[in-house]
Amino acid sequence: MNARIFRNEHRFKIFNTKLPIYASLLQVIGFFALWSMSENKKALSHLVRLIAMIPISYLIRKVRPSLIFSFSDFFYFICVLLLLFTFLYSKKHMGAYRWLNLFFIKIQTSDLMKVGVLLYLSKFLHISSSSFKSFAYVLCIVFIPFFFVMKQPDLGTSLIILVTAICMIYMHNFWWFLSIFLSGVSFVPFVWKFLHSYQKNRIMAFLNPSLDTKGIGYHSNQSIISIGSGGFWGKGVGKSTQSTMGFLPEKHTDFIISHIAEELGLIGIFIIILLFFLILLEIYKLIKNVKIKYYRMLLIGISSYILFQAYMNIAMSVGLCPVVGITLPFTSYGGSSLLSIWICIGLVENIASNQNYVLPGSDFYKT
Repeated sequence: MNARIFRNEHRFKIFNTKLPIYASLLQVIGFFALWSMSENKKALSHLVRLIAMIPISYLIRKVRPSLIFSFSDFFYFICVLLLLFTFLYSKKHMGAYRWLNLFFIKIQTSDLMKVGVLLYLSKFLHISSSSFKSFAYVLCIVFIPFFFVMKQPDLGTSLIILVTAICMIYMHNFWWFLSIFLSGVSFVPFVWKFLHSYQKNRIMAFLNPSLDTKGIGYHSNQSIISIGSGGFWGKGVGKSTQSTMGFLPEKHTDFIISHIAEELGLIGIFIIILLFFLILLEIYKLIKNVKIKYYRMLLIGISSYILFQAYMNIAMSVGLCPVVGITLPFTSYGGSSLLSIWICIGLVENIASNQNYVLPGSDFYKT
């Protein structure tokens, strides 16, 4: 079994890149942020999850690339089924059907769907032609989970799935990308009627922050107040007032960076952005070296996923985009989001270990 699933290495090396170090630092920052807001139980859970995620990431690194490649489509369809089961069997929570109770674990299935789309789309783009049939199949791979997640409703996650896929398609075939882009632009005038009322309210609050500061604009305004009150150096660890007095909503998930900014100031935000920059730089260096298309597509997808989700979270916290209810990768509290992002770290590590491992139908890039 070991010979079939895991690759043997002649020298012991835990990780090939610095990604797990940067990711762990972000999660440790999240632990201290949760602890300082008196969410001690959540903080300890966040730390335990970090201890659990590193071995999971390491095991994914050791799996044979051919096995990951072969089961990419299977994992995708399992994720689609889990989304379907979420509609059929989950209970409504905060106006949405997002959580599926599998008896021994409770998961947010849309988070796993991000990884499913990354794996299957990378595989299909690796082996596909530039025919219209292939393009139609790609649209099915992307838009089936997109609409499932939109129906939960979860606008933030559905946008991450869509933007991540579009970035991968752009690198594969520009004309496919242009077709999707022009179709999307033509559809924009009709988007408003498909949005839920709370989503429309959030967009209105973004366009006019002073519209209803105690209602639809409450989240965004309190977040901006938290960041502004921290100034350059911050108030100090454990000295935040917005969080401790209950003004800052969703402080442990969506707006954790607002809490960090209040305590550590602009310096705290700069450290977090720097760590994300280093993560993306590490992946970019690997993208430049890989020659097999599947690996490159997967790396582009993972980097787009991390970049866009981090951007969305920080942007909505400072009022640069509507509130869409999305976590900050690694830092925010949440088991499903951490699992999906650490799986991606394991996949990057796997590629770093096996970038010359030839897969079926391999298409090589010229150096």
